[in-house]
Amino acid sequence: MHRAASGRVAALAAALAFGTLAAPAAASDFWDEVREPGSRAYAEEVRQARRALRSRERTRAAQLARSAIERLPERPEARVVLGLALGPEDPATGAEELARALSTDPGALDDESDGADAADVLARGGRYELAADLMGRLLGRMRAGAARQNLYVLYGDVLGLRGPEHLDDAERAYREALRAVPHEPRASIGLALVLHRRGDDTDEWRRLAERVAARGRVESLLASLPLPDAERAARRALVLTAIGDRSGARSAWDLAREGAWTDHATRSSEALR
Repeated sequence: MHRAASGRVAALAAALAFGTLAAPAAASDFWDEVREPGSRAYAEEVRQARRALRSRERTRAAQLARSAIERLPERPEARVVLGLALGPEDPATGAEELARALSTDPGALDDESDGADAADVLARGGRYELAADLMGRLLGRMRAGAARQNLYVLYGDVLGLRGPEHLDDAERAYREALRAVPHEPRASIGLALVLHRRGDDTDEWRRLAERVAARGRVESLLASLPLPDAERAARRALVLTAIGDRSGARSAWDLAREGAWTDHATRSSEALR
């Protein structure tokens, strides 16, 4: 009898404890819904959209994210998911959604995983300033590893195309990437271009370009870069110069006469005539 009573008391205590823990969460959900009608359905759709995104079901992730946005268009979370879902196939639209999320909440992409993926989408979508600002915030917090190394390469790529005032920062980014993975081809050719554009009196750029040329598959490497065609052409010109193809290098420099580096490409082409 005493044992049975003790069991009932213990069960009651456990139930009360569970209720005490669960009640604040339920109350929070209730008041969130009162303050912002639709917030519970929104949160559930965002959770489902993220689950679909992790499973690489990008079409479903985009559908769920759009549904959530229709409920609460001023919230950033669904726009982040939508931007990441659209990015691989439609980087311009994906980047626009990510930019909207950042305009609503500047910290919307501070999560390392989201931020690294978003930086790539922003770069491929032509939002270079936003991509650079985001990476500048992320890199100081990321642990050493492949993701950080890859982001340093992308950071160098984006900084390098923004003009002469960003060359020193681009060089530091590439060297940091090469410190982690020596001879990494994207970082190597990016650093070579920085040194060439800065006019450093050194053969380091040539050695870097020769190393990339010796590795082979240069066109495949260039095609993978989330950069304008002119930036790819400038890198191609360095590789062709390094292997002695002056005519091909001149043609490549002529294609690189766009953006912030028109004068440099013109001078480089004329120097080979």
